[in-house]
Amino acid sequence: NFYGTTFSGGEFGNGTLFRISPSGNLTNLYSFGSSPTDGINPHSKLLIGPDGTFYGTTENGGVYTLGTIFKFEICDPSINTTSVILTQVGTAATVNVSAQLPNCPWTAVSNDGFITITSAGSSSGNGVVSYTVATNTVSTPRLGTMTIAGQTFTVVQYGVGCGYLLVATNANVSADGGSNVVSVITPAGCNWTATSDSSFLTIISGSNGTGSGMVGYQFDANTNTL
Repeated sequence: NFYGTTFSGGEFGNGTLFRISPSGNLTNLYSFGSSPTDGINPHSKLLIGPDGTFYGTTENGGVYTLGTIFKFEICDPSINTTSVILTQVGTAATVNVSAQLPNCPWTAVSNDGFITITSAGSSSGNGVVSYTVATNTVSTPRLGTMTIAGQTFTVVQYGVGCGYLLVATNANVSADGGSNVVSVITPAGCNWTATSDSSFLTIISGSNGTGSGMVGYQFDANTNTL
């Protein structure tokens, strides 16, 4: 990630500290001027100390309104993987969390009832999130998520026998025409087919498969006004 400051702007108009990811996503991490004694208008470039912490100065603000020295600890905890595929039998598993600083806090929350977090619902620094997944007693695979350190962890669990799950059951697409894909989830050895029921939709790949796979389809341009 790339980090920097702006002299003005932000929530209070007094500058920001921001992060830009390699893919170009911009996140405002801090708006200067949150309190009467906060530093405002950061002016110098950020410097990295030997402890991995950013340091900088503001031109104005502070107790005497003549500027401040501030530090910013990088707190970007991450998880070692973002998804898992499990059999229909209930099981226990873990997700590793890595943090650049030992006092970097993070939380872990289950967003679905069949997933239970059994340890490390919240912690700081490096850690391990333990969770259990209940047995899936029906044929349809199911998909659930946990939010760990601000990131989505997806759990896909097969059902009994050859059940099938589409990751998406609808799509909003451009009027100009184009192509898209649909993910099919099913245990290994389970056969399936894909056909189009509409004249403007054409299957271009994955018309049949065994086990989990992808169906590619093409859609014609829509020249209607409605």
